[in-house]
Amino acid sequence: MIQTKQDILDMFPELELTSFGDFIVRKECVQGYEIIDFHTHTFPGVAGMLPALLRRELDDAQASFFELSCYPGSIDFFDINRVGYRCWPESLWSFLGLKTAADLLGFNGVMSLVRNASNKRLARDMKLGSVSYAVVLPINSIHVDSASLLLDSILEYEQLFPFASLHPLESDIEVKVETYVAKGARGFKVNPHIQKVNFDDERMIDLLKRLAKTQLPIISCSGLALPVPYLRQLPRSLQRGVETQNLNRYEKALHQIQDHVFVFAHGGIEQTDELIVLMKKFPNTFTDISTQPSENIKRLIGDVGSHRLLFGSDYPFFNQAFPIVSVLRATDNQQDRRAVFSGNARKLLGLSQK
Repeated sequence: MIQTKQDILDMFPELELTSFGDFIVRKECVQGYEIIDFHTHTFPGVAGMLPALLRRELDDAQASFFELSCYPGSIDFFDINRVGYRCWPESLWSFLGLKTAADLLGFNGVMSLVRNASNKRLARDMKLGSVSYAVVLPINSIHVDSASLLLDSILEYEQLFPFASLHPLESDIEVKVETYVAKGARGFKVNPHIQKVNFDDERMIDLLKRLAKTQLPIISCSGLALPVPYLRQLPRSLQRGVETQNLNRYEKALHQIQDHVFVFAHGGIEQTDELIVLMKKFPNTFTDISTQPSENIKRLIGDVGSHRLLFGSDYPFFNQAFPIVSVLRATDNQQDRRAVFSGNARKLLGLSQK
């Protein structure tokens, strides 16, 4: 049973701790590999998720993101072999269940985590954790243009590739798309759950079709974020929010952009089976492996191929070391490992191949 960080280090010799208590992978374990993290966030791009009074960046370089995140939320829940690297209490209506709900709603450490997740902090943590480049994803709300905040703040960081984001209900979408591309956006992010729009909603589909005209990659959060038994215990209003990105909603939209690069974020989270079915049906799709344990990554490699998988972490909500370990343990040859760590990302981002 895991009770301390030392227990985790004992179980996973690939890992070590920083001075501020976050996990990183030992450099000798990834020596010779380039790692491109296709799924990260920083404060400028997600500030709109926070209440207006909290939209101020913090600078606590010693804050431990492992301890602030709801993944695992409590070290007692940590399990690198489970989706999200955590297990769940059996019942929502228990002390641990209510604490978990509070964590997921951002009532505990998550808001502080987001406010400390600066571009500078990400660049530092990448260097410590042997990550060469990162795609940084904003999430636009109707009232906050997080994409512009991110694009304007990230220019000095050559190792960070910014995407843009639009909300399906925004106005002047065509003008904003042109502006974001001119500012250097390398792709686009949509987020059904945060934006509260079903993925098969006609307004979301219309947005996807407009974004596809840019010929830049589109990435979307995808899959149920909670195990079904736990999900069914939530109030119906919260269930509807999670259901916005149920993978049974994706086929209708994907038929509209079959010639365009589309990336499922998080490997479908709790819906790996459904993800595999969709990826077999739509060869234009890729998935990042953030939140996925090694066994699910092995399944994805076996069923859809390593050439369609992208390394991702969902930083700062997850230490980048955990998905690195998952990829190392899921792959047994250099071709698969290099493809997932960076080769596929280089192709999608239009970078020269190494």
